[in-house]
Formats: sequence, structure tokens, C-alpha cells
Amino acid sequence: MPQQPINFNASILTAYVARKSLNQAQTISADSSKTLTARRQFNLHIRATKTKELIYFYDALQAMADWRVRTTTQVLENIAYRSELGCDTVVLSVFSKLLAVAGAGQRMTT
Repeated sequence: MPQQPINFNASILTAYVARKSLNQAQTISADSSKTLTARRQFNLHIRATKTKELIYFYDALQAMADWRVRTTTQVLENIAYRSELGCDTVVLSVFSKLLAVAGAGQRMTT
């Protein structure tokens, strides 16, 4: 479900988190294929000189991190469901957070 861009306008800071073609992890034809997709695209433009403005920037980054954890969790749940492997929800949650943190430093391509 596409969402409107998160728009923070301060006196000097303008941070946009544009979510174009933002889909949660989706399965493609459960009967014919086991392909999982998670598409994401973020455009972030920042200009900040004050501590207060950096708090807004942190909120934008937190929103992206939260989305990444939710998407990773859904992919892991889909994998566990499709392969019929029993897995505790706590294990899935911790594993998804580790994957999200590990991928946080990667460059996001458009």
C-alpha cells in the first residue's frame, strides 16, 4: 500500500522520505512459485544545522528502520510458513532485527 511521503519542514531542515512503490514483502503465486519480493525505494534529502532539527531527521530514520524490520519479519514468516519449519516468534523477531541492523549500512538504490 503506497503511503504519502513523510515531510518534515523546519526552518533549515527539509527531510523527505519518499516511499515510491513501497510494498510490504509479498509472495508471488504461492502455488506456482516460492519467490519472495520486498521492494523499497527511499529518497532522503537533508540539511540541518541545529540539534532540534536533527531530532526530526532521527524520526525519519527511525520510520525507515521500523519499516525494514516489519518487512524482514514478514519475509521470514513467509519462509517459515512455506517450508513448514516450526519456528518460535521470538526467534523470528530477533533474527529480523539482526538482518535489519546488518543491512542498515547498505546503500539503497533507486
